[in-house]
Amino acid sequence: MLENECNPVTRLADRHHLTVIESLLNELPSHWKRIQLKNALNSISSGLAIEQDKVRAGYPITRIETMTHERIDATKVGYVSGVSPATVESYRLQIGDILFSNINSEPQVGRSVVFEGHPPLLLHGMNLLRLEVNEHIVLPSMLNYIFIFYRIHGAFRSIASRAVGQASINRGRVESMKIAIPPMDEQQAIIKALRAVQQAKKAREREIELGHEHKAALMKHLFSYGTRGEITKQTEVGQMPEGWSIAALRDLGEIQSGGTPSRTKAEFYNGDITWVKTLDLNEGVVAKTEESITSQGLKSVRGKIRPIDTVMVAMYGGAGTVGKTGILGVPAATNQAVCCIMPNSERVDPFYLLYCLIGIRPTWMSQAIGTRKDPNINKGIVQKLKIPLPSIEEQHEIKSILQACDAKISILKNETKLLQEVFTTMLEEFMTGRLSSKPLIEVATA
Repeated sequence: MLENECNPVTRLADRHHLTVIESLLNELPSHWKRIQLKNALNSISSGLAIEQDKVRAGYPITRIETMTHERIDATKVGYVSGVSPATVESYRLQIGDILFSNINSEPQVGRSVVFEGHPPLLLHGMNLLRLEVNEHIVLPSMLNYIFIFYRIHGAFRSIASRAVGQASINRGRVESMKIAIPPMDEQQAIIKALRAVQQAKKAREREIELGHEHKAALMKHLFSYGTRGEITKQTEVGQMPEGWSIAALRDLGEIQSGGTPSRTKAEFYNGDITWVKTLDLNEGVVAKTEESITSQGLKSVRGKIRPIDTVMVAMYGGAGTVGKTGILGVPAATNQAVCCIMPNSERVDPFYLLYCLIGIRPTWMSQAIGTRKDPNINKGIVQKLKIPLPSIEEQHEIKSILQACDAKISILKNETKLLQEVFTTMLEEFMTGRLSSKPLIEVATA
């Protein structure tokens, strides 16, 4: 019996839960076995309730952040100390265990991942249920794909109760959830097909990481040595070729910031003027923004529409945001947190300036001011910033080299997005039975 069954609100939520789950089950092939989840498990347990250390010491332990992109990210584990050997043994994850997020913000409810043995010693932490699967009935990866399919269709949101602004699913509701399981040979074929797409996506993601690392190293080299093999010199802004000069940003273009129309005036928003906030800055070309404003809203703050190739720098938001950059791909206005640099194209190439500012970003916080929790930079600090300045011809060369890096990374990102779409489509087709795995079994057998 489900918890709080006598509560009419709970009964309504349960009926909705059953409607979502049963509608999914009805779409599945008739030869799939339909059971309650608890009948496919050897055990289900809650995590170790213990405060995590603030330093990387002791035993690694899972937390919600550990689960990213349907896998465990070993760089985002927590740590606990003072744990007895018996407790370590009780809460140590075993290969094939499934972690299931049952408490967190609503978009994360029902996230799941199969533990594949990395890191080798990892404890089971709070807010995650640990499911030990009976592999004679269902393979861990197959059950995980069922969970992903259910989550896409909102099945977990429908059974989540509300408490203090968080969504949660109690253990009883997880155990009573209905699932349908194909025969073992079909499970293996489905897993193999879906895993192949995931591995291809993971490979692209690693190539993107390497692309960013290569670009960062290349930027450091180009801004120190240039493209022409000149003798270098040491300057107040670092090493640079002998023929380069130093220039402050105030001498390279007009510098201004924007404004935010009153949020109480609906007529100021959802207009035809692109409006850039710090969240829209992407270290590249900004062509779309989260919000837009009307001409009336622009007039209310005496704002201006900035031209294409305006370089932008985030001034507010603390270490996570200060120094983020972007360059306009469309005419746009900005809010007061974005400092706009309209470059003098005879002195500085806009993209060269953008790449310079990307390279300089880690240094901005050393100049941040203010007594707030998150210190900011201001227009004066931006104006005084000095950068290395080669001839305009060499700036164009540096821009072309770095744009080639960006183009390769962009292609890889598009491929990654496409592979995710392929995975989602295949998952939908397999889990509804519209795509049979039997031909895959026949090919494997042959």
